[in-house]
Amino acid sequence: MPKFLAHLKLRLNRLNNSDSNNKQILWSKFRYLYISIIFVFAAVGSYLFIFSHAATTLTADFNSDSVVNVTDLSILATNWGRTTATHAQGDANSDGTINIYDLSILASQWGQSSGDIPVSTGAINASPADGYSYNGGGTYTTSNTIELGNNDTIEGVHFSSGGGIHITGSNNTIRNCTFAGNSWASLILFVGNDNVIDNNTFNSTPGVGANIQVLGGKRNHVTNNTIHGGITAIIFLYSRSANGGGLASIIDSNVVTGNTASGFTEEGISFDTKGNEPSDLGALEYDTIKSVSGNTVTLSNSKWSSTSPSYVGYDMAFLGGAPSRNVPITGQSGATFTLSSVPSGVAAGNGVVIGATFKNNYIANNNVTPGNYPGILLYGLAFNNTVENNTVTNGSIKSESLDNLVVATGSVTGTHGRAPNGYNTIRNNTVNNGNIDLEYWADTWSSNPYSQYQTYGNNVYGNTVSIIYANAQTAYISGNTATLSLDSDVILSPTLMQ
Repeated sequence: MPKFLAHLKLRLNRLNNSDSNNKQILWSKFRYLYISIIFVFAAVGSYLFIFSHAATTLTADFNSDSVVNVTDLSILATNWGRTTATHAQGDANSDGTINIYDLSILASQWGQSSGDIPVSTGAINASPADGYSYNGGGTYTTSNTIELGNNDTIEGVHFSSGGGIHITGSNNTIRNCTFAGNSWASLILFVGNDNVIDNNTFNSTPGVGANIQVLGGKRNHVTNNTIHGGITAIIFLYSRSANGGGLASIIDSNVVTGNTASGFTEEGISFDTKGNEPSDLGALEYDTIKSVSGNTVTLSNSKWSSTSPSYVGYDMAFLGGAPSRNVPITGQSGATFTLSSVPSGVAAGNGVVIGATFKNNYIANNNVTPGNYPGILLYGLAFNNTVENNTVTNGSIKSESLDNLVVATGSVTGTHGRAPNGYNTIRNNTVNNGNIDLEYWADTWSSNPYSQYQTYGNNVYGNTVSIIYANAQTAYISGNTATLSLDSDVILSPTLMQ
């Protein structure tokens, strides 16, 4: 027997023959020796023997206790070199000899239990082709992420800390999984449509990483998930730095229902225009109107030219004397834009924002318990969204129009971002120990070159809440249990604003 194994055998025998208290002391003292030997020989064994680095059964579980650990290493060391060995004596590959190949197998399975899912063909595929399906249960033991494209299904898997799922595609389903947290986010939908994220459980360390991030897409359903901890629970971002941006990244007609969230340190359910990140800001341009003719709007800034980027497919939102509606851009030639329609009241001199809006999303029947941040937040460029029948405890529901943001990367006009909200509906929610807020807020990181603008069209009714606060709004606020705290610049509409 080689000297290192004789030494290892002596140490392991002492470990196995100790009472439970001494066993803990000895393991603590010599664990680095044991583990170092395991992984040194894993590397050597991998070089000498082509072997899958994880197996669907634990062939190194020599004592059949459903886990590969120091006891199995002790068995292997005791019988090292035996040529008529059985599995129970440490023969992991069934060749009758206990040698470096068996040690390599043991190293590759170290710490796994019989319920673990390794990263290997025949178990769960970490980068599958489209149309992949896995519902075999078990634990995904690595800190790597599974990368999904289109038409994939993952069900019933537990993801260890650091693991998770990335989606870049459409028609995927993630259901009945559990996630132990990730320093970035446990589940990221980079861009895609018609994905379903349903009935999963997220347990993250409070203040560490996000749980669910949606960075672009339409008609995705985030439903019936239980979320605890992290920085945010469910956050939607237009993130050009993460997925390249473009029209596919516009967040439109998504459904967020039936989720329970608590223990996070910032927002619960959030649509965030990233006003402090030039490479992610959804408010791409600000300008004023030079002239209007039918559905055609010509802007004032002299920097527009035939080589300016195309904003066809993005929205134009209006400020100033015109209501802050969002209207799709259908054509462009330099500073002249053709729109699907032009709201009445739009005139020369009004301000316009061109950007990627959060629009037509549905947020309902969620139960959110935040800390000092909003439970549900519409944070700039949010239009025609519905927030209804939610319960928020110790927090707020907030719609916030933003001003004097950073300059978006690639901006033609080079102006600071402006991000109005408008025509959102907040109804029939219960807010315990918190507010519903309709706000205008200007960033004060630099001097604000703009005058405050009025936000139009938000509807707040039928809510059970202590206080509704608003500033710089023309809104319908009616039928709530709240005390109203309204600044002098708030105009109440007598009817729903459509």
